[in-house]
Amino acid sequence: IIQKSDFKNISTKSNVVDGFFEEYYETCEKVDKRGNVIKWIDSHPIIDSKMNLDPDYDAYLFCYQQLQSGNAAIIVIDISKQGIQEFLDEVDLGEGSILGFVTMNGHELLSYKGEFEDDGKTVFSGRDYYKTVLNSEAQDGILEVEYNGDDCVLFYSKCEDSGNVITAMIPVSLITLEAASIWWLTIILVIIAMVVVLVIAFVISSNIQKNVNSVSKGLGAVAEGNLTVKVRVDGHDEFVDLADATTNMISNTKNLVAKVDTAAEGVADSAKSVQGASKTLGNCSDDIMRAMGEMSDGMERQKKYADECVNATDRLSNEITNVSTQLGNIKGIVDETNRLISESVKLLQSLGDKARETTKATDSVKSSVSALLDETGKINSFVNVIKNISSQTHLLSLNASIEAARAGEAGRGFSVVAEEIRTLATESSRSAGEIKKLVDGINAQTDSSVGSVDMAQNIADEEFVLVNSSIELFDQMKASMESLTEELTNIGRAASAADQRRVEAVSAVDDISEIINESTANADTVIVALDRLKKNVDHLDDTAAKLGENMDELKNEVRVFRI
Repeated sequence: IIQKSDFKNISTKSNVVDGFFEEYYETCEKVDKRGNVIKWIDSHPIIDSKMNLDPDYDAYLFCYQQLQSGNAAIIVIDISKQGIQEFLDEVDLGEGSILGFVTMNGHELLSYKGEFEDDGKTVFSGRDYYKTVLNSEAQDGILEVEYNGDDCVLFYSKCEDSGNVITAMIPVSLITLEAASIWWLTIILVIIAMVVVLVIAFVISSNIQKNVNSVSKGLGAVAEGNLTVKVRVDGHDEFVDLADATTNMISNTKNLVAKVDTAAEGVADSAKSVQGASKTLGNCSDDIMRAMGEMSDGMERQKKYADECVNATDRLSNEITNVSTQLGNIKGIVDETNRLISESVKLLQSLGDKARETTKATDSVKSSVSALLDETGKINSFVNVIKNISSQTHLLSLNASIEAARAGEAGRGFSVVAEEIRTLATESSRSAGEIKKLVDGINAQTDSSVGSVDMAQNIADEEFVLVNSSIELFDQMKASMESLTEELTNIGRAASAADQRRVEAVSAVDDISEIINESTANADTVIVALDRLKKNVDHLDDTAAKLGENMDELKNEVRVFRI
């Protein structure tokens, strides 16, 4: 047992040494991701070195190793080469045969029977036929091979877990030699067996013939009508059971004949009764057939009426379907109309809001125009003031000119000033006149605007009244449309209910038609059955007549037997 360095190894072949699990585990071939090691190997040089084993130590042929849980230790078991060799030597496959054990790495252990020329080459490992064995998917098999110029048969069996192979090579000449010996022995045994079989067959056939003659004699007497015989045979074999069974058969036949004789009289009387009953049954069958024929005709008429009812119901269904479709279309139109009315009401409400805003705007414009009239009145007052000032200034300039003329040269400068004042007064008077014309034009336009604003306000008021009236009309139309929609819905429900009743009616009529069809078919079946019954009754009448005749013949035959 190879343990970790903290522990001592355990071995049966060497002194106790410190564990070297880690070093040995690193050199082991892993078989999966969990770190499990390969189980079968044919050498372990690290263990040999650590345990101070002889490098030429070959006491083992291959080894088995097992990793313990938790990777705490590895158990290594050497498989004894001597034990395998002794096992191979105990197996005798004949002179010239070779039995071998080949490890997974090609090391082979051989056992020879007879002379063997060792040329230093392997017998199995590395050979082409051994490669064929390894490449074969079969675990066991047989191959025809050639070894050292001789034809041989190779038997092999592979170990699935370890990869080791047990092989056996037997010369073909040895197999044929053994087969020839078996052939002569088989012939001798067959001849002896044939002689023994002939003797036994003669004895058995004699007893069989004697017993068969006894049974045949008894059955011959029975065939002649003698039911009082008993069959007896010698021996303790199956023929005793056959004789007893034959005697029981004769006894049972005797009882049967007695019963048949007794029953024949009753059967003859019953045959006469059956003939009478068959005639009565035939008459009844004819009556029933006529009644069923009339019933079948009536059912055919019912079927015709039922089909007409189904067709009429289908037409009604189509009309109801069309009505439902039209109602759906009308309801769609009404819904669309309701939607348009709702949108129109919204537009009218928006128009009413705009009319209110227009009224407010005209009021504002009217107020502004009135204010403008007031301002123009003030401007006219200012213009009048300017005119008065201009007149006063003009008079003042005239007086100044007069005074300047009186003054002569001394008043020349004053005359110039007076002239400028007069000119300024004239311009002021002219400008004031123009301002007055403009103000008068503004007043005229303002009066016209006031009239237009009043007219626009009146129109807006009328529009507001018309909008409210239109909204009321649209509300009434919407209410009417909602009532119409409700009525259409009720009509649709009624149409659906009518269609459901139509479906139920069609289903009922179909059921009636199906029942009529089944009844018609059953009536036809009954008619056919009655026809067969009539034929069977006629046949029964004939059979009853023949039965009476046969009973007479049977009574005559029964009288032949002695009971």
